Amino acid sequence: MIYANRAKLATLEKAGWVILFLCLSIFFIEVYSYWTVGMPLASNFQFKYFAVSAGLLLVSYYYSWKQKNEAGFTFVFPKAVNFVRYFKYFTLGNLWVYFLYVTSHYYGEWVPRAFSHYHFYELMLMAFVSISLAYVLTKVPVLYDRIVKYYCLFLYGAGILLGLFVTLTIAPLRPSIGDNTAVEYIALGLLIFFNIFVFISGRELLLAFIRQQYKNLELYPLILGVYLMGIMAAFLTVQFHLGEVSLLFSSVFLLLAIGYIFYGFWKKYVYIRRLGLGVTILATAKLIFYDLSFLTEGSRIIAYFAFGVALLGISYMYQRVSNRQERGESNDQAAL
Repeated sequence: MIYANRAKLATLEKAGWVILFLCLSIFFIEVYSYWTVGMPLASNFQFKYFAVSAGLLLVSYYYSWKQKNEAGFTFVFPKAVNFVRYFKYFTLGNLWVYFLYVTSHYYGEWVPRAFSHYHFYELMLMAFVSISLAYVLTKVPVLYDRIVKYYCLFLYGAGILLGLFVTLTIAPLRPSIGDNTAVEYIALGLLIFFNIFVFISGRELLLAFIRQQYKNLELYPLILGVYLMGIMAAFLTVQFHLGEVSLLFSSVFLLLAIGYIFYGFWKKYVYIRRLGLGVTILATAKLIFYDLSFLTEGSRIIAYFAFGVALLGISYMYQRVSNRQERGESNDQAAL
């Protein structure tokens, strides 16, 4: 097909397309038979799937390059000129399925099922594969267009959801610290790294999406703030098994709320500042009406003192900023 296209041999190019679709038909009939009637796959199925995926990618890249770089590009089938673009979308969709299949297949061959963190690493690998493919596609301008951009967002979303599912349901650490080995701590480190990576990469995607949709940029830190709160709650309750330590839970969220308020003042974001105030009120209410009932007299005094200092600091900060804003407005009016 590629040789015939470059040599302007239309008949040979058409024959190449026909042979390609015959090969694809035979391959997908085998896959369909496996899923519907349980017919066993051929022993060389992994090689065939690699050949099919590589061939689709090569053809899609070549014709997409021709379409983008040649003003007078004409497809060998003139009535199906848009077919090249649709074929590219099919190829990229198959590429994701292929990488997931290869990851799952070889992971199942190389890692024994008895491994204590078998499903944890399997799901994390799939999440990394999805996000990595999305990142690579954004760096290939020949294949990248508006539909592929949304496809990359879908891949990012799929990878993030898989990571969130692992964070919320699978805890690498055992409840007793003495039972944990290096294997558990490596898995926990991988999970922390993944969530940091998602937070950083998702921040750029979210900001680009909000700007494109002409939405209020105040939504950008607000959404990330809510997401960070959810991740913190998941790590405290599921990963670190600290759900029963109520005072620690409240203290962490109070510190997070103070951070939101400082960030809101620094960047002049109102929504994230209000979120910080709301979380402060909820954390204080939880301390008073729930946490203190589980503390001794001495611990109650310390908790009251710590939360009181934090609330006084927030109040002082708000007063200073309000006074500055009032002075700024009065100076602007005087200048007018």
